[in-house]
Amino acid sequence: MEIAREVAASLAIAIQQARLNEQTKQDAAIKTSLIDKINHRVKNNLASIIGMIFMAQRHLDPSIQDVCAPVLERLANQIHTLSAVHQMLSSAEWQMLPLASLAEQVVKATLQASAPQARIGVTVTPSNIKADSKQANGLALILHELTTNTIKHGVGERGAAQITVHIQPESPGPWGAADGVRLEFQDDGPGYDETALEPGGQHMGLYLVQRLIAINLRGTVTFYNANGAVACLCFPIPEQNNTYTSE
Repeated sequence: MEIAREVAASLAIAIQQARLNEQTKQDAAIKTSLIDKINHRVKNNLASIIGMIFMAQRHLDPSIQDVCAPVLERLANQIHTLSAVHQMLSSAEWQMLPLASLAEQVVKATLQASAPQARIGVTVTPSNIKADSKQANGLALILHELTTNTIKHGVGERGAAQITVHIQPESPGPWGAADGVRLEFQDDGPGYDETALEPGGQHMGLYLVQRLIAINLRGTVTFYNANGAVACLCFPIPEQNNTYTSE
């Protein structure tokens, strides 16, 4: 009888464990399905917003076409960049994204959308430093603006340019003792004009870069010329990166 009770108890535990495992699998499947639906809805909503912006652009009054059309196009491109980052985060199941991969994809996507005919090469140095979702969105918009600046001012009559993104650890950073990253975005064009390098002299794109890195990344940016235009971004990195170094 004692043996029978022990066997029955073991069977009961095994059955309960099997039920718990099955429930866990069902809960995980439901969660995955919900996340997929949300991601799909976000993607569709962003696409709809971009479509509405382009529609508004096509129906602008001729008297304001020259002023408003570039603004609407910039806004649509920025939303497109956020949509691309959302897709990357979704594919990574909302885990942290490698900065090098993020930089390369955003820069190339911006070039493809805004200057498909230009001969602009892109080199991103390998790095295993990663960014969380908030940093990824802010950094993507920054890289989009810097790439757009190269398209407008770095290509010139030659119709070609080279963009280099170098990523390395920065410890301690200018924000304090926390570990951080130094990201340098450089092209080989004529460089920034003198006005852009003066305090308060930046045009809209560079001003937006300053605001984004200060608010979204809690970091700093320095613009200077060195065989082309250089933007040096420094910002703290999440704690998960504490053991990471550049490759």
